[in-house]
Amino acid sequence: MLDNNPQFNVVKKAFPHIGVKLKEYWGRDSFVAYMEGLLHGTREGTRRGFQTDVLMALHHLSEQHKAAYPQFVVADDFWAYVESKPEIPAR
Repeated sequence: MLDNNPQFNVVKKAFPHIGVKLKEYWGRDSFVAYMEGLLHGTREGTRRGFQTDVLMALHHLSEQHKAAYPQFVVADDFWAYVESKPEIPAR
């Protein structure tokens, strides 16, 4: 599914290692935890951030995943997320 997704291709082209993980986690609850970490930062301010096109593509992918897999939707409460700090599965 993701190989033909324009948003995925934007991310994969700019950050191939993130593309690999998005494909691996797609359709699983680990996708949500990984995406939350990317979009909200978990490196205590050491992450440089994404270019606008990549950030928008990640947001669209997150929304697409939410629509396709509603059982994995988390509350949109960022502070609840920060308190829970979901673990990103090791590879």
